[in-house]
Amino acid sequence: MSLFSAFYTSSVGSGVTTSNIYDIFRSHWSSLYKQREKAEQEIDEWKIALINEINDYARRQKDLVQKTYYDQQKYFDTQREEFVETFLIYERKRDTEEMNRLVEKCKNMAGELVKLSFQSKDTQFIVVTLLEPSGSMYNEDRNQSEIANDNKQNLSIQTTEVGPLSTRDSTYNSESDSTLAASNRIKFVHH
Repeated sequence: MSLFSAFYTSSVGSGVTTSNIYDIFRSHWSSLYKQREKAEQEIDEWKIALINEINDYARRQKDLVQKTYYDQQKYFDTQREEFVETFLIYERKRDTEEMNRLVEKCKNMAGELVKLSFQSKDTQFIVVTLLEPSGSMYNEDRNQSEIANDNKQNLSIQTTEVGPLSTRDSTYNSESDSTLAASNRIKFVHH
């Protein structure tokens, strides 16, 4: 029997060949490939949108810091002129006590420009949820305890946010066999 005939043998009288099975699985693989590409594209679009949102927010905060700096600079310029005028008056009067008091007052004016704090914001994160293949003869032939055991070993990735970026809870369980994980379908859920 040739290699070719081993792959393309027909069932007795049915007209169906093993090539039909290969074609069906090729179609499944093609469908999975397209689903994977679509899922990866959705993740990339979410990532880019979130990065853009963070960049816009950071730009607005920096604009606020710059405005506060320029406002404070104007205030100090005005105060400096007033203090210099007052100092000259005390100097003409030779009032060293008031001159020293005025200098101390100038020193005490310096302070912080702004205070930065971090607030928790709700952010939607994509969660990859694996689904068992439906209608599979493989699953129908296995008993429920085997399926439950495999479900525990399936690859699962979940990322959620409950606070600032540094406190995100990220879970990654990779105990599963790669072929089993690859056979699962992926569902994306926005949180």
